Amino acid sequence: MSGKSDRSDKSDRSDRSDASDKPVMSAATWRETLRTQRTAVQAALADIYGDASSLISSRQTMLAGLLEAFAASFGGDRPVVVVRAPGRVNLMGRHIDHRGGYCNAIAIHNDVWIVASARDDGRLHLRNLDPEFGPSDLDPADLWRAAESNTWHDFIESDAVTARLSRHRGAWTNYPLGAYLRLRREFGDPLAGGMNAVFWGDVPRSVGLSSSSAVFVSAAMALARLGGIEIEPDLFVGLCGEGEWFVGTRGGSGDHAAMIYGRRGMVSQIGFFPNRLNQQASLPGHIEIILCNSCQQAQKSREARDLFNARVAAYEIALAVLRQRWPKLTANVQHLRDIAPSTLGVGVDRIYEALKTIPAWLTRKEVFCALPEQADDIETWFATHGDHEGGYPLRAVLLFGIAECTRSRQALEVLGSGDSERIRWLFAVSHDGDRVTRRGPTGRRVSWAAESDDDYLDRLIRLSRSDDRTERERAALYNQPGVYGCSTPEIDEMVDTAMATEGVVGAQLVGAGLGGSIVVLAHKGTGERLRAALEQNYYAPHGWESDVHVFQPVEGASYLRVLSS
Repeated sequence: MSGKSDRSDKSDRSDRSDASDKPVMSAATWRETLRTQRTAVQAALADIYGDASSLISSRQTMLAGLLEAFAASFGGDRPVVVVRAPGRVNLMGRHIDHRGGYCNAIAIHNDVWIVASARDDGRLHLRNLDPEFGPSDLDPADLWRAAESNTWHDFIESDAVTARLSRHRGAWTNYPLGAYLRLRREFGDPLAGGMNAVFWGDVPRSVGLSSSSAVFVSAAMALARLGGIEIEPDLFVGLCGEGEWFVGTRGGSGDHAAMIYGRRGMVSQIGFFPNRLNQQASLPGHIEIILCNSCQQAQKSREARDLFNARVAAYEIALAVLRQRWPKLTANVQHLRDIAPSTLGVGVDRIYEALKTIPAWLTRKEVFCALPEQADDIETWFATHGDHEGGYPLRAVLLFGIAECTRSRQALEVLGSGDSERIRWLFAVSHDGDRVTRRGPTGRRVSWAAESDDDYLDRLIRLSRSDDRTERERAALYNQPGVYGCSTPEIDEMVDTAMATEGVVGAQLVGAGLGGSIVVLAHKGTGERLRAALEQNYYAPHGWESDVHVFQPVEGASYLRVLSS
C-alpha cells in the first residue's frame, strides 16, 4: 500500500472487502432492473424514504436518466455502483462539532446520487446532470505527489493546493477531488485507478443543508466501494471531515456524520473525538420538522469563509488563554466540551470566574503578546483567514461554545420528552447565541448581542450560589447564549415570526449561518399556518416566493441494493 498514513491504527479499523463486495452489475443491467423489477426497486427505495410514493416514483425516473447518462458518457457495459448521500438538518449543536460537542441531526430526503465505475489510469472523469455544473476530466497526479509526501494537514496548506484553489475556487469538482485525495492518502493503491462518475442532486444549495458535503460523502463512498475498501463508519466520518478541508474550509465532521449515521425516522446524537454515534431516538409522534428557506444564500465568499474560520480561531485562542491562566482547572481539558462542572468537578460559579479573566477582545498583535510561547500555533490559526477587523471576540465565543456543548448533550433527552416548553426554551437560547438583531420597541429591527461582560458574569456567579432553585437554574450553563453571531437580520426575522405562530414549538438557525434556512419544530398540522405567517411577514415584503417544507428523517448515506422479486 503506497503513501504514508496519518493514522497508525488504520489497519485495525478498516479492511479491503472481498470480491463479492465489488460492483457486479453493469449500467445496462441496472437499467434493465429498473424497467423489469419495479416492485423490488420501489421496496429498496422505501427502505430509504419510507412511505413516500410520489418521491419514490420520481427517484425511479431520475435513476433511469442517471444510468442512461452514464452509459452515454462511459458505456453501458461497465460494472457500476449506485450511491446516494442525503442532505442533513442539525436540530441542536451548532459550531461545536470541531470542539467535541454533540450534533443532534437528521438526514433529509433531498440527496445526491452517483453512478460510478472504476478507471485504471488514476484520473477522475466527472459529469453532472445539472447543466450548470460542466463536465471535468481531472488528472490528480501532481496533487497526489504532494499529498503522498506530506501529512494531510501540511498538504492542504501547501502551495500545490493553494494554486489549485486559486484557479478553481468554488468548482463543484473540488469535492470529489478532495475525497479521492484523502482516501488515497489513507489507503493507497486500491484508490489509485480513479473513477468515472455521473452525479445528480436536489439538495438545495447555499441554504444550510450541506449540499457540498453530500457531494463529498457520495463521492467518497463510491471511491471506497470501487476500490474494494470497507471503511468502519467512525473512521469514515473523520476522513470525510478532514478531506473537505481541501476546498478551503476548516469545519468539523458534523455534516458528514449526520449523513453517514442517519437512520430513517430517527434523530441521531453524534459525538466527536472520537467520532461515534452516541444514541438515536425518534421524535414524539405529535412533532414535525419544518424547514424554511430564508432565500439568502449561505455565503461561500472569501469574506464568509474568513468569518467562519476566524470564529474557529477565536475558540483556539480563548482556550489557550484559559489554559495559561487556569492551569489547574484545565489540566484535564482536552476539548472545549470538557469545560463543564461534571467534568471538572467544580461548581458552575468557578467556570464563570474563569471566564471573567478571558479578554473580551484581542487583536492579532495582542494574541501574540498574550501567548508568547505559542507563536507557531497562532500562525497556524491565523493562516486560515484574513486579518480579522476589530480582533477576536474571545469571551463571548468561548461562552457560546461551552454552553452549546451543554445544550447539545441534553438535547436528545429534551426532544424525546415532548415537553414543548423545554424544547422552546432550548431552541430560543441556542439561536440567541447566533442572533444579531431583535425587534425594537417600534417594531423595527435593532442590533443585538447577548451579554458576556463582567457584570453579567458576576450576576451568574451570584445566582449560581443562591439557595433558590429557580435562581440557580437561571445560572445554568445551558441557559447562557454567548455570542457566535452567524445569523442575519433576515434569519432573525424568520425565527421571530415562527416563534409567534400557533403550534410552533421551537425555531432556530440551521447550518453554519450567514444565510440559509431555519429549522422549526411544530405540532403536526402547523405547516400551512407557518407558511401563511412567513408569507405575510417575510416572503411577500421581500418579494420572494415562500419556500417551506415538512420533513421526516430518512435513511443515511447508502449503496442502492435491489433484491430480485
